[in-house]
Amino acid sequence: MSDQNRLRQDYQKSRRHAGFFLVLCLLGVVLTACGKKPGHLDPPPTVTEDTFPQTYPDPATDPKP
Repeated sequence: MSDQNRLRQDYQKSRRHAGFFLVLCLLGVVLTACGKKPGHLDPPPTVTEDTFPQTYPDPATDPKP
């Protein structure tokens, strides 16, 4: 096999790998962008006090800098 044919095959292989990587990245972006943040969360059924959701850390116990 000549060097020119080998270079052509390597170039085509690298383009296929780059294309696959690009499609994989685009799929990842699409999947991560489809999440929706709920406006309201219900507390877990085992909780008796309704302090859910809470801020973290609790401002009442957080030491001031």
